[in-house]
Amino acid sequence: MAGRLVRPGPGRDQRPGGVGKTALALQWLHEHRAHYPGGQLYVDLGGFSLVEPVSPTEVLEWFLLALGVAAEAVPTALPQREALYRSITADRSVVVLLDNARPPPRCGRCCRPASTASSW
Repeated sequence: MAGRLVRPGPGRDQRPGGVGKTALALQWLHEHRAHYPGGQLYVDLGGFSLVEPVSPTEVLEWFLLALGVAAEAVPTALPQREALYRSITADRSVVVLLDNARPPPRCGRCCRPASTASSW
Protein backbone atom coordinates (compact mmCIF):
# COMPACT_ATOMS: atom_id res chain seq x y z
CA MET A 1 0.00 0.00 0.00
CA ALA A 2 2.74 2.47 0.89
CA GLY A 3 4.24 2.46 -2.59
CA ARG A 4 0.90 3.63 -3.97
CA LEU A 5 0.54 6.65 -1.73
CA VAL A 6 2.90 8.70 -3.88
CA ARG A 7 3.69 8.01 -7.49
CA PRO A 8 7.38 8.22 -8.25
CA GLY A 9 8.54 10.70 -10.80
CA PRO A 10 9.91 14.17 -11.29
CA GLY A 11 7.87 17.34 -11.35
CA ARG A 12 4.95 16.16 -9.28
CA ASP A 13 4.04 19.75 -8.39
CA GLN A 14 5.35 22.50 -10.62
CA ARG A 15 3.50 25.45 -9.12
CA PRO A 16 5.59 28.58 -8.49
CA GLY A 17 7.65 29.07 -5.35
CA GLY A 18 5.95 30.43 -2.26
CA VAL A 19 2.60 28.67 -2.65
CA GLY A 20 3.23 26.11 0.11
CA LYS A 21 4.35 23.00 -1.78
CA THR A 22 7.10 22.14 0.68
CA ALA A 23 4.86 22.69 3.70
CA LEU A 24 2.19 20.47 2.18
CA ALA A 25 4.71 17.72 1.36
CA LEU A 26 6.23 17.85 4.85
CA GLN A 27 2.77 17.68 6.43
CA TRP A 28 1.97 14.65 4.27
CA LEU A 29 5.23 12.99 5.34
CA HIS A 30 4.43 13.61 8.98
CA GLU A 31 0.90 12.24 8.66
CA HIS A 32 2.08 9.09 6.83
CA ARG A 33 5.27 8.34 8.77
CA ALA A 34 3.77 5.10 10.13
CA HIS A 35 3.73 3.73 6.56
CA TYR A 36 7.51 4.16 6.34
CA PRO A 37 9.15 2.55 9.38
CA GLY A 38 12.46 2.42 7.48
CA GLY A 39 12.71 6.20 7.56
CA GLN A 40 11.90 9.47 5.87
CA LEU A 41 14.60 11.12 3.80
CA TYR A 42 14.33 14.78 2.84
CA VAL A 43 16.72 16.99 0.93
CA ASP A 44 16.45 20.50 -0.47
CA LEU A 45 18.24 20.20 -3.79
CA GLY A 46 18.56 23.97 -4.09
CA GLY A 47 17.49 23.91 -7.72
CA PHE A 48 16.03 27.39 -7.57
CA SER A 49 18.59 29.10 -5.36
CA LEU A 50 21.48 31.26 -6.49
CA VAL A 51 24.07 28.69 -5.42
CA GLU A 52 25.02 25.52 -7.28
CA PRO A 53 22.35 22.80 -6.85
CA VAL A 54 23.22 19.83 -4.67
CA SER A 55 24.85 16.96 -6.58
CA PRO A 56 23.57 13.36 -6.56
CA THR A 57 26.87 12.33 -4.94
CA GLU A 58 26.25 14.70 -2.01
CA VAL A 59 22.62 13.65 -1.62
CA LEU A 60 23.52 9.98 -1.47
CA GLU A 61 26.21 10.69 1.12
CA TRP A 62 23.64 12.46 3.31
CA PHE A 63 21.09 9.68 2.82
CA LEU A 64 23.61 6.93 3.59
CA LEU A 65 24.67 8.69 6.77
CA ALA A 66 21.02 9.17 7.75
CA LEU A 67 20.42 5.45 7.18
CA GLY A 68 23.19 4.58 9.62
CA VAL A 69 26.22 4.04 7.41
CA ALA A 70 29.42 5.11 9.15
CA ALA A 71 31.11 8.09 7.47
CA GLU A 72 34.26 6.09 6.73
CA ALA A 73 32.16 3.40 5.02
CA VAL A 74 30.50 5.77 2.53
CA PRO A 75 32.03 5.17 -0.93
CA THR A 76 33.49 8.15 -2.74
CA ALA A 77 32.20 7.40 -6.26
CA LEU A 78 28.56 7.86 -7.28
CA PRO A 79 28.00 4.33 -8.72
CA GLN A 80 29.20 2.72 -5.49
CA ARG A 81 27.06 5.07 -3.39
CA GLU A 82 24.03 4.20 -5.54
CA ALA A 83 24.69 0.47 -5.12
CA LEU A 84 25.05 0.76 -1.35
CA TYR A 85 21.92 2.92 -1.08
CA ARG A 86 19.89 0.43 -3.12
CA SER A 87 21.17 -2.46 -0.99
CA ILE A 88 20.25 -0.67 2.23
CA THR A 89 16.80 0.38 1.03
CA ALA A 90 15.95 -2.98 -0.56
CA ASP A 91 14.40 -4.30 2.64
CA ARG A 92 13.14 -1.04 4.11
CA SER A 93 10.00 0.92 3.59
CA VAL A 94 11.26 4.50 3.21
CA VAL A 95 9.91 7.68 1.71
CA VAL A 96 12.12 10.19 -0.08
CA LEU A 97 11.30 13.85 -0.67
CA LEU A 98 13.52 15.65 -3.16
CA ASP A 99 12.53 19.29 -2.70
CA ASN A 100 13.33 22.13 -5.10
CA ALA A 101 14.48 19.89 -7.92
CA ARG A 102 15.16 21.82 -11.08
CA PRO A 103 14.38 20.11 -14.39
CA PRO A 104 15.91 17.92 -15.57
CA PRO A 105 16.11 16.16 -12.21
CA ARG A 106 19.71 15.24 -11.39
CA CYS A 107 18.95 13.05 -8.37
CA GLY A 108 15.73 11.26 -9.23
CA ARG A 109 17.03 7.94 -10.48
CA CYS A 110 19.89 7.53 -8.03
CA CYS A 111 17.78 8.46 -4.98
CA ARG A 112 14.92 6.10 -5.70
CA PRO A 113 14.70 3.48 -2.93
CA ALA A 114 15.00 -0.15 -4.01
CA SER A 115 12.05 -1.46 -1.98
CA THR A 116 8.65 -1.64 -3.66
CA ALA A 117 7.17 -0.66 -0.28
CA SER A 118 8.89 2.73 -0.54
CA SER A 119 7.82 5.99 -2.13
CA TRP A 120 9.72 8.89 -3.60
